[in-house]
Amino acid sequence: MKSNLSDYTALIGDISPSATTAPKWSKQLEGLQMVIGYIGTAPKCNPMSSYSDSGTDLVGTILKDHIIDVLKSFLSAHNATSTHITLQVNAIKLYALLADGYRSEFTPYARQSLTNLLGKYKDKKLCSGVNSCLSTYLKYCPAITLSDLMEEVKEMLRNKKSPPHGVISVLDFLSIVLLEYTSATEPRALKIDSYKSFLNDILLCRVEDSDPKIREANTNAILLFTQLIKNKHKQENSKDTKIVGDIYKQLSTSQTALPKLFKRIDAILSGTTVYTG
Repeated sequence: MKSNLSDYTALIGDISPSATTAPKWSKQLEGLQMVIGYIGTAPKCNPMSSYSDSGTDLVGTILKDHIIDVLKSFLSAHNATSTHITLQVNAIKLYALLADGYRSEFTPYARQSLTNLLGKYKDKKLCSGVNSCLSTYLKYCPAITLSDLMEEVKEMLRNKKSPPHGVISVLDFLSIVLLEYTSATEPRALKIDSYKSFLNDILLCRVEDSDPKIREANTNAILLFTQLIKNKHKQENSKDTKIVGDIYKQLSTSQTALPKLFKRIDAILSGTTVYTG
């Protein structure tokens, strides 16, 4: 087992998919798992500003010099068919750990990975890891919001060629975020000026889908969003009264647009029911 800084960084440098002589995937996996093991499940990384070329912070040095390029290569659409699925699983896990460890400092790297991560919803084996990683980004990288993901999410939901497992996973991810922020006074994950588009362009996409599992996942997301609107509508000092009020009115008069859901929506808006998923 390699144990010192130079050994680790050398190993990471050797496993890059862009290397002239591509290493075996098992060797690449060994490198990723060693770094994951070193960071641990509750990482606390030194500030990036404290790094120096002669420093002894393992994570800081490999992040600055090697690991991000390696992770990007493992998850790029260009390498999707040639990169072993286990490598992709561990690359996504490491992205989440780094975001957990570096918090807001990791934001630029997290933002760079969004397109590749969202593309992984097409692979059923990666969906759970993608949801977990994106949730970590939203939690620890304040500059990234759900609004930043809307174009890719909308494309996944509106594209009829999207695999059912991918659509369900995206809707489940939206529900995770909505549930987390339902009770928040100012839910950072979704910018207020995106509410209308979020409802009309995303949440209403699959409500009448022929797949019952997709309909169920979509229903859960809509009802959680309705609860979020109900909560914000009660805030007398809300700076966003008009936007929230318009959406509240749209939902409260949605009997024609959402006949199968209207009773449940009405129960939430009237206060008869508190929906928590």
